[in-house]
Amino acid sequence: MVAESEFTWIELAHRQGRVEHARVALIRMLDDTGPDADRLRELSRALECIGDHAQAARAQFNLLSLQDTAWDRASEAYVLARLERRKGDLAAAGRALERARAAVGADGTTPDGAVPQWHRRGLGRLITEQHLELTLAAVEAGDAELARATMAHGRLLLDTIGKESAKALSRLSTRAKWAVAGLRPPGA
Repeated sequence: MVAESEFTWIELAHRQGRVEHARVALIRMLDDTGPDADRLRELSRALECIGDHAQAARAQFNLLSLQDTAWDRASEAYVLARLERRKGDLAAAGRALERARAAVGADGTTPDGAVPQWHRRGLGRLITEQHLELTLAAVEAGDAELARATMAHGRLLLDTIGKESAKALSRLSTRAKWAVAGLRPPGA
């Protein structure tokens, strides 16, 4: 006999429109979870799915702290950036993207564990995409400094990642560039 996952019942409650019941159950599970990367990942994704980005970010932050390799740190950091942006904490999203760049060495440092060809794989595209999304969110929020700084990193990443990935992000990139171009000049 196979034991059913706790997540089965939570998913059922979610499908039945009992989102608050699912949310409360997930938060309780998160509160009771220790340093278990797989469980934290599952909780983060389940909380994101029901729209509780704050709790999803909490789970993701804890998950990120457990990662041993640069590749895993970069992968989980870009997810944390997405969650922080969606919950509205743009500064925290920016810090998560700094961690992603540092993990792959995109900030000019050499990561402790090499991430070969990160820029040619999907990871480079995902990190770049989050920079562009954060740029747009910062412009919308009126945070010109964050928008400009994030777009500067985004431009460097666009020049670094593979051509196919850059092409796939061209519309988003154009929107972000125009949004930043429409900001008031610094000091104006």
